[in-house]
This record gives sequence, C-alpha cells and structure tokens, in this order.
Amino acid sequence: MGAGPVGGDGPHGAAFIDSDAQLAAFRALFDKVEAVSLAPGRSRDVIGKLAKEL
Repeated sequence: MGAGPVGGDGPHGAAFIDSDAQLAAFRALFDKVEAVSLAPGRSRDVIGKLAKEL
C-alpha cells in the first residue's frame, strides 16, 4: 500500500507530512500501534466493562 500525505494538529499547530522518509516513519509507527491494538469487538467489550465499573 502506498502512503499518501498525512495531516494532523499538534501542540505547535498543524503538521503536513509528505516526504518519503517522514511517511515511512509514520507508517512504521502506525503499524506498531495497529499490531498491539485490540480488535473492534474486543475494544467495545473492554470499554463496556470499564464503563460499568465507574
């Protein structure tokens, strides 16, 4: 999958990432986060359980 431009807001204003090196670093970070994330159904279960505990 090709990486396209990434935009976002940060503490110092808007950021626009479009260089190949920046996009590769962003993709690597995103892939790491995605690898340890729960599946959507499991996320709902955990959030529901926590909400009941409040």
